[in-house]
Amino acid sequence: MRIRSLVFRPGDRSISNDELAEQVVASSRPLGAADERRIRRRLSRLLSYVGARGRYWTSDDGAVRDAVAGAIEEALAAASLSPGDIDVLISTSVDRAVLEPAQAAVIANLAGMFDCSAFDVLEGCNGWLRGAQIAQALLETDGARRVLLVSAEFTTSEGGAIRPDQYRVSSLADLRRRFPAMTIGDGVAVTILEPGDTPWRFSFSARSDLLPLCYATLPTGRRYVADEARGAWPDGIGFVADGPGLFHHADRSLHELAARDAIDLGGFDEVVVHAATGRRWDEGFQEYGVARVRNVFPDFGNVVSASIPAGLTTIDPTPGPRRVLAAGASAGMSFALARFSFDPTVIVPPARRPAG
Repeated sequence: MRIRSLVFRPGDRSISNDELAEQVVASSRPLGAADERRIRRRLSRLLSYVGARGRYWTSDDGAVRDAVAGAIEEALAAASLSPGDIDVLISTSVDRAVLEPAQAAVIANLAGMFDCSAFDVLEGCNGWLRGAQIAQALLETDGARRVLLVSAEFTTSEGGAIRPDQYRVSSLADLRRRFPAMTIGDGVAVTILEPGDTPWRFSFSARSDLLPLCYATLPTGRRYVADEARGAWPDGIGFVADGPGLFHHADRSLHELAARDAIDLGGFDEVVVHAATGRRWDEGFQEYGVARVRNVFPDFGNVVSASIPAGLTTIDPTPGPRRVLAAGASAGMSFALARFSFDPTVIVPPARRPAG
C-alpha cells in the first residue's frame, strides 16, 4: 500500500499560550486575584514542561466546513483524481456531527462524493492507524481501488465538549485534571491510499482495564458502565483524561509491543508519533538513538486522530522513500506501531506557519 496524496490543514485561528491562559481564566471566573495568579503560573509551567508553544482553533462552523471540504479537494487535485475515483471514504475522527449515520457519510455529502462507500473507524487517537490497516485489507482483497481517510478534529468550538467546561477550574487540582483537554487543537488530515509494492506492517495491543484513564462521554453513557466506575462518570457530554497515567502506560506498553513483534525502534529513517505531548515522546525514543521525532504537538496541539498524518507532512519533501515508524497510544487504552515506506513528495504543502 502507498499514500497517493496527503494534506493536513489546522484551524484558522492561531492561539498562543498567553491567549490560552486568558481563555482558562475567563472560563473560571469569578476567581480571587491570588487564585488567578496561581493558575496562570501553573498553567505556564505545565505548557512549558510538555513543550507546547501554540495550537489552532477554528473561528466558526463555516470555517470547519471549508477546511474539511477544502482539504479533500486539495488531496484529490494533488493526486489528479476526481471524487468518483474514490471507492471508500473512512472517517477516523473522534469529532462528529452525528451518531447515525456514519460521520463519513456526512463528510462524503459535504464533499460531493455521493457514490462511494462511507463508514467510520473510531479508536480515539489511534483512529488513523486503524483506518489505514482496514484500508490495506480492502485494497489487498479488491474491496477498493482507492481509499480516502478523513481525520477531521474540530472540538474546541465554544459550547462543545471542551470549551468552556474543561477550561473551568477553581483550584490547582482542577487544572491538573483538566490540563490534557487544554492541549487539544483543531485540524483535518486527508490521506488517499492505493495499492503499492510493499505492504504496511501493523502491531496493536489493548488494555481495556485502563479505560478510566481517558474517555469522552455521551449523556446516556452510564447505562454501559460498570457499577464501580459509575461514580466518576461525568453527566452529559464530557471529557476525562489522566495525563500522567496515560503516558506511564503508553511508554511501557509500546515498548512491550515493540519487543513482542521484534521491532527495532531505532531502525527507521523517520519516527512519527501521536501528538499528545512533546517531551515524553522525545525522551522515550532518545534511548534508542532517535535524534528527532516527528510530532506536531508543540505548534499544533493534540489534533487527536489527525496527529500522525500531520506529523508525516513535516518530513522533508525531497524525493525518495523513507522507512517510517508511526507510534500511537489512545484512550481505551490501545497501543499501535506501524511500519511502512513513505515518499514525502506526495505531501501537499501547508498553507500557514505554525502557531506561536
